[in-house]
Amino acid sequence: FAAVAYFFLPANKSAGLADTGLFFYLPFIFMMVMGGAAWVLNDTLKRKAPGQGKPLEERLRHYQQRVLLRLAMTESAVLTAIIFGFVSANIQLYLLAALGVGLFIYFRPSAAEFVSDYQVSVDEEREL
Repeated sequence: FAAVAYFFLPANKSAGLADTGLFFYLPFIFMMVMGGAAWVLNDTLKRKAPGQGKPLEERLRHYQQRVLLRLAMTESAVLTAIIFGFVSANIQLYLLAALGVGLFIYFRPSAAEFVSDYQVSVDEEREL
């Protein structure tokens, strides 16, 4: 919000920054950084996943935290692209946001991912 307010306060400043390409490159770089960070964080947390000896509830809680962190990081990048798109009226930023939504869909949780990453037994899988 502070960045948007900053660019709205001076009347002609946001148009000048939009012409230099800054309004496209900042969200693009932010999306690449956050997407990469979400990927690395997800892999790190996957390696630290509790194994089959732990209760199913503990494994589900860990998976929930893992999913929330990676989706929050992706969502922040998509929202940044949308806000910069509104400010600069640049269609390319909406396309960038659409790519971010694709990344968001890629990171969505699934039962198959949980079963493979957390060594869920057949009985526990039926319980899910």
